[in-house]
Amino acid sequence: MCNSLFYLDALRGFAMLCVVIGHLSLFCYKDASYSSLAHIVNIFHVNLFMMISGYFIDLGKLNIYKHLKILIPFFIFGIPYAYLKGYLPWQFLGNETKVGYWFLWSLTIYYISIGLIKFAKTNLVVGMVLVQGIFLLLHFLFHRTVMGMFIGTDHLWPLWPFFCLGYFLHHGFFSYLCRHKKAVYFLAGATIIIGSGLGEALHLFDLYWPSILLRLVLAFPICIVLMLAFYQAEMKLKGKDFIGKKWLKQIGGTIGTNTLQIYVLHYYLLLILNLEILGVLMIQNHLVGFEYIISPILAIGIAQVCVWISDVLHGLHFGFMFGR
Repeated sequence: MCNSLFYLDALRGFAMLCVVIGHLSLFCYKDASYSSLAHIVNIFHVNLFMMISGYFIDLGKLNIYKHLKILIPFFIFGIPYAYLKGYLPWQFLGNETKVGYWFLWSLTIYYISIGLIKFAKTNLVVGMVLVQGIFLLLHFLFHRTVMGMFIGTDHLWPLWPFFCLGYFLHHGFFSYLCRHKKAVYFLAGATIIIGSGLGEALHLFDLYWPSILLRLVLAFPICIVLMLAFYQAEMKLKGKDFIGKKWLKQIGGTIGTNTLQIYVLHYYLLLILNLEILGVLMIQNHLVGFEYIISPILAIGIAQVCVWISDVLHGLHFGFMFGR
């Protein structure tokens, strides 16, 4: 197996920045369709995060109690934020997106699911397929019902395959991809090009389900290529000095090792910052294209502030708020 680990922290940091970038458009523009950058990152950012989460699952040492601690920041940060957005605690849980904190909720259900597969001592692949079938069934039975929104069926069925993919990447599949990287890049590139063309056609005809499935198909090669690219970049740059290397490693490492803290805190910063003014200025002056420069800079700044806030909370012995 490819034995470097920093590239995973860097990849996780990249995924976190993409998540922040994706959310920036919701606070900058009243109509998120103005943001082409958000449209791009929304294809893969959460899928990439879920894949990385699955990568770190070790069934041999699986500790469900430890993993369930992510519910601590889910409630501690989620409920107050939901209140600020006008939701009462029970409405927070009944909201499909959990007012933005749905990722932690879905990840909790995935940890429980993988634990049940291990407990049942069934074949891992068979168990994963059965869980996927259950998620799909729940979605079709309870979609947009009170029960369905509480469970969060909209997110469970499409992201479970990426969680499983991460597990298999850690257990030999990534080594295989490393040995056949040229073929992987070629097939991934072809899939992305063809899929993008089909996506434009489906968008014209406003076909919902085919569009959703195509986004998932596109996300798989993008996530795999990004993981390969980050690994190869680290291998090629190892031992080489260049301007900005230390800064890049610091930013990548800091953000990549504090993704949970950034995830739960960044919503508060986005709520405080009056980004609508920036959005209006960019639209009125036809500068929306500048988001490709402004959004990454803003995302890095917001992530860094979240890390500083987290450090202060840890220093005050409030680290338990993050489930640590």
